[in-house]
Amino acid sequence: MSTKLEKFVQKREFISIIVILGVAIINILRLFIMIYRGVPHMGDHVWIWTECRIAWYGVSPYEALRNNLVINGLQTFPHVSTLPWGLTLSTIIHGAFLPLEYSKIWYAAINFLIFAVMLACVNKKVFSYRYSQSQIIAVNILLVSSWYYLDGILPLNNGMLICFLIIIAICIIDRFEYLAGIVMIFTMIKPQNAIPFFVVFLLLGKWKTIATSVIGVLVSWGISSLWTKESPIDQLYGVISFASNPEESYHMVGIFDFIRKYDVSSMLALILSMIAGVVIILIVMTIWKNKNKMNNLTTWLIYSIPAIVSIMWCYKSYADYLILLIPAIALFELIISTDNDMDWLVYIIFTVVLLTKPFSTALLGRLPFMTEYMCNRLDLYVKTLSIIPIVYGANKFQNSVKVFGKSPKS
Repeated sequence: MSTKLEKFVQKREFISIIVILGVAIINILRLFIMIYRGVPHMGDHVWIWTECRIAWYGVSPYEALRNNLVINGLQTFPHVSTLPWGLTLSTIIHGAFLPLEYSKIWYAAINFLIFAVMLACVNKKVFSYRYSQSQIIAVNILLVSSWYYLDGILPLNNGMLICFLIIIAICIIDRFEYLAGIVMIFTMIKPQNAIPFFVVFLLLGKWKTIATSVIGVLVSWGISSLWTKESPIDQLYGVISFASNPEESYHMVGIFDFIRKYDVSSMLALILSMIAGVVIILIVMTIWKNKNKMNNLTTWLIYSIPAIVSIMWCYKSYADYLILLIPAIALFELIISTDNDMDWLVYIIFTVVLLTKPFSTALLGRLPFMTEYMCNRLDLYVKTLSIIPIVYGANKFQNSVKVFGKSPKS
């Protein structure tokens, strides 16, 4: 790389870091302002704790909901959101073996610990790619700069924790497949987040991770079935009966959610979204394999595809959008490796899009005919489009050897 071009690339890298820092400051200030105003309610944690606490007493929360039972002063919410195997796993994560007030402390501590481990794993991974010191600092700023921390911290939504666990798993999977499998067991509390990554594990031949996770989920399911004295089939039916009820499906159900306004069932919209997500993963991974690109791509580029798919193929809570930290890091890698001005500009724009709600949706939301739901749907579509620059940039990523100092091979 010529001295002139190298200086130009360094200047663009500096601008990129300033942009990421600006986004981080805005989003962190927003979070602290909301916390100062007393908005935190921990509602999602209380919801899951209640379901698992009922199971802890040996009663199925699905049966309690069907029969409107009150168990030791506890009653389920309008629907049950914890999957059968999740009753066992969430009892550990949410501290359902503790009284509610102590469980909040337990769950907050678990989140902090997993967040710290995630930071350590990411730093070890980027250090192995020989990032410069300023690039490592930028990645750490990026990791705390997402708009969607607010949606995870205020209600203590477990989507935030699941995203951290997935990031940990992809950081360690190349060296510790079994350990990655154990980590991924807990991500199956929210399979809509985890399954796209298992599709990639399958394509990459990560059999040890897959087998460990499957066994862990089945054991967890068996424990919850025995503990609550309800058959696995009845447990599964209890969850599906809610999911298939269009009146209860108030979440967006992926990129085909728009067809619901034509009196199409939520289940069909969900199935079409899931099919589209799997097809996207298969197409992109097949192209990369046929072009022998996999050995030249970093962890972030490879797993950015299932990360984006995980937000567009199923219903999501907004804390689940924290998984977009993976493609945000991938775009940052493309930012610091490209020598094309237009590419750099596109990458930096989509990095901001992934970390925030795009300004376009914020502005459109002020129009009288635009509802919050319409803005959120538009936001989903814009974020899904980030697959395009990532796939495009990955095809040119061999140039990164000039930036990172060696071939970025996991």
